Amino acid sequence: SFHSLLQRCQGYKFTIVVVRSVSGEIVGGFATEPWRVRDSKGYYGSGQSFVFASHPDEQVYRMHRPDIHVYRWTGENDYCQICDDERRKLCLGGVGDFGWVVSNDFMTCQTGPCQTFGNPQLASSQTFPIAEFEVYGLASPVLSFFGESSGQSPGQV
Repeated sequence: SFHSLLQRCQGYKFTIVVVRSVSGEIVGGFATEPWRVRDSKGYYGSGQSFVFASHPDEQVYRMHRPDIHVYRWTGENDYCQICDDERRKLCLGGVGDFGWVVSNDFMTCQTGPCQTFGNPQLASSQTFPIAEFEVYGLASPVLSFFGESSGQSPGQV
């Protein structure tokens, strides 16, 4: 469930979200703050966040080297990540459209051009059904060195 996902992500400052469409396209992103329900400020995260996409291509997949497109923070705004409890959506990016937004039932994803990352629509269709949804929590060795460990090992959440 949506709330289970948020609970499992709590201990990770950094996460990588990967969404695969039923047609094989992959969209995702790197989030620099733990996923949490938005507060009065709305968006959170930092300019280290980014979104990415891999469009399936027969020849590329046969060679086992997918073509990954990474879209980094443009500096245009601070709309990096948001988690909306009312609508129960997980989003990266904003202004114009979201870089991507995953529905609360993890069944659909929507993507469009956004100012935050200067990305185009990340998939061939603006809204697409999700075949797989994964979130990976990352523990920082630097934070661990300074005693700021999340207490959790890196892994799938």
